[in-house]
Amino acid sequence: MDIEKTVKLLTFNGGVSGKEKEMFSVLKDLLSENGEITTDNLGNFFCTINKGAKGKKILLDAHIDKIGLIVKFIDENGFVKCDSCGGMDWRVLAGEEVVIMGKESVKGIVCSVPPHLSSGDESKALDSDSLYIDTGFDGEALKKKIALGDRVCVEKPFAKLLSGCITAPALDNRAGAAAIIAALKLLCERGHKGEVTCALTVQEEVGTRGAGPAVFKVKPDEAIVVDVSFGLSPGLKDEECGKLGKGPMIGVSPTLDENITNTLIKVCEEENIPFQREVMGGRTGTNADVVSVNSGGIKTGLVSVPLRYMHTAAEVVDTADIENTAKLIACYIEKGGCCDD
Repeated sequence: MDIEKTVKLLTFNGGVSGKEKEMFSVLKDLLSENGEITTDNLGNFFCTINKGAKGKKILLDAHIDKIGLIVKFIDENGFVKCDSCGGMDWRVLAGEEVVIMGKESVKGIVCSVPPHLSSGDESKALDSDSLYIDTGFDGEALKKKIALGDRVCVEKPFAKLLSGCITAPALDNRAGAAAIIAALKLLCERGHKGEVTCALTVQEEVGTRGAGPAVFKVKPDEAIVVDVSFGLSPGLKDEECGKLGKGPMIGVSPTLDENITNTLIKVCEEENIPFQREVMGGRTGTNADVVSVNSGGIKTGLVSVPLRYMHTAAEVVDTADIENTAKLIACYIEKGGCCDD
């Protein structure tokens, strides 16, 4: 599987929280040959291999929604006021190109005050009260093309960087989605006989809402959640970050199943897969927090892809980390999952 090509397919404009069904055609193209495709009322997307097989039933979860904006108001001059849809980083939006996903796609620019007219006061930074988008249309013409509630995506191209790195919007968490899709394909290629469900879940960025219903639908014996986490960059502390190119970050937390965590580490050591430990003192801030406490409680592990510049439109990952995450998950499942006490 070509990880770079898969990630590029997954990072197109669309799939802001609450509008994840825009992803379905791409997900079907990627997974329909591998297993049974289903969805649920919330919009979660599932691909299951070997349904009904004896043995452990394993769930792989990665959220597919991405952060964006939502249209709140259109004034008579055609300027569009927006609110955040997910944890958008307001600091980096001034002057960005955006696409409003209305009846038709409308391009615009986030308005910015020229530095010559700015006081330089940090309190004047963009927020939901001061952010407007300029599309060039007047209000009357624009209202024929877009409506209140339409989602807005920041428009940035997918691009290759040096040393195997790539940049694109929505790598949080399309990088994680690519990893579990690749893991499922590896299992199919190797003839795995157990039941495994790949769940591409919704609305994580607005409160980890999709993962709980997904667990109740699948009712797995154990689960691995794949997300992204903080990649080291200037201004950040080493102890709070993983390093790009050094392998998946295995979550270590009192809210995660210790046996799964230890087994993931053991698999990395046995298979010579580079890895990093990510230690958290409580909640992980991912779908793992929800998966583990639903449907009577599910043994849950967490694996994260290190990512720089989270919640911007120019996130950066190393494709080798995605590939090694997929390899780790596939090997873990082939070896029978966690080593129970």
